[in-house]
Amino acid sequence: MSYFIICTDRPKSLKKRLLIREKHINYLNKFKSNIITAGPLLDSKGNPYGSLLIVNFTTISEVRDFLNNDPYNLEKLFKDVEIKKFKKQNTKKSY
Repeated sequence: MSYFIICTDRPKSLKKRLLIREKHINYLNKFKSNIITAGPLLDSKGNPYGSLLIVNFTTISEVRDFLNNDPYNLEKLFKDVEIKKFKKQNTKKSY
């Protein structure tokens, strides 16, 4: 099952995000087979203020475990996290 995850950072946390970024990227690399796409949400100045991930895990519990162990989450970067089921469409089909 696929899920999309939107994580919004706490206010004034850009410096913290940038300090943790390498650990976060290394963590995500361990889950390459589960991640469909991932990247930062950007404000009008191009600065990251959150994250968007589309992942494939069997259960919501696996998604939560994945998020709970992400260095961004462990360092309390996120103010809000939203997880929703997502149906990936075959992009070769017409809609």
